[in-house]
Amino acid sequence: MSTSLLDHGFGIRGHEYLSAHYVEGQGDFAERRSPSHHRRPVCASQDVARRGQSPREFRSLPIGRKKVKALAHLQRVECRSCGAGPQQERIPFADPKLQYT
Repeated sequence: MSTSLLDHGFGIRGHEYLSAHYVEGQGDFAERRSPSHHRRPVCASQDVARRGQSPREFRSLPIGRKKVKALAHLQRVECRSCGAGPQQERIPFADPKLQYT
């Protein structure tokens, strides 16, 4: 799997492919946001300091008969422009405050 497949196959843009694991008929891939795409969620400033990260797991469309999960490493960012405290960056491929089950 490559960054190109994330972009064209799953519509996940601005993220870097990290790794893939295939266990018990399921494919899991890990990705993270490209450092040049980190922005403050509220003011959209690019002048941010990274303050840790947290993993989030998303179920994706299957590839053939294999279930697919995406593990996104989401960055916490602090704005240097407006001085706002750390906040988790937005997930561009998921709607905000919507829970997928």
